[in-house]
Amino acid sequence: MKDLRAELQALGVENPVEIYHNLSYDELYKHETDPALTGYEKAYLTKSGALSVDTGIFTGRSPKDKYIVMDENTKDNVWWYDPNKKGSDNKPIDHKTWEHFRKLCQKQLSGKKVYVMDGYCGANENSRMKVRFVSEVAWQAHFVKNMFIRPTEEELVDFEPDFVVLNAGKTTNPNWKEMAPCRIMCSLLILSSIMAEASSWRISMHGSDAADDERVAAVIRERPQRVDGRAQRPAADGKDKR
Repeated sequence: MKDLRAELQALGVENPVEIYHNLSYDELYKHETDPALTGYEKAYLTKSGALSVDTGIFTGRSPKDKYIVMDENTKDNVWWYDPNKKGSDNKPIDHKTWEHFRKLCQKQLSGKKVYVMDGYCGANENSRMKVRFVSEVAWQAHFVKNMFIRPTEEELVDFEPDFVVLNAGKTTNPNWKEMAPCRIMCSLLILSSIMAEASSWRISMHGSDAADDERVAAVIRERPQRVDGRAQRPAADGKDKR
């Protein structure tokens, strides 16, 4: 495996104080229930033995808030939102907007302790995607460990991610008023379906905990080359819509 600190530096996550890579459930439990934590970062043990977190007033997903960079690679290969038709919620943004969110994510995650989790999206070995998540909140790493297929110790030795997700859920967008309609945040859960159906170069996530909430925006940039063997989902017109 390559030097993880150098990889994070290349992603714009500079000078991490500590890197926690692929922690076990027991290790994550200690981190997310740390008595020193406050607000939505802190997890609480319930009577059932599960952990619970309070994300504030924003408790649900935002499935209609999905934004993808429209460029030469994506304009004819993504099933775009059409206000006159039911179906897709993939809304286009330009690269300048995506860069704005990426810089917010990089700034938020730099100089912090970060949790890095690796997993597979998809069970088919011929089409599954390798995904790496970077966040600063322990229970979000726990969520990822539950949501995605965990690689074996042998598979982690040469794990090279197809996607990198920068989850900066504690940041805010100071220009949100000027950036309508992309000022609305998305949910973490949307990522699984996006990754399965879109060939993305990098995903930047940013959110806000101004009211102890966790709202996350996923901004997607199309990958330059196609991933061999990736499953395709044909659209009704026979064209490959990803």
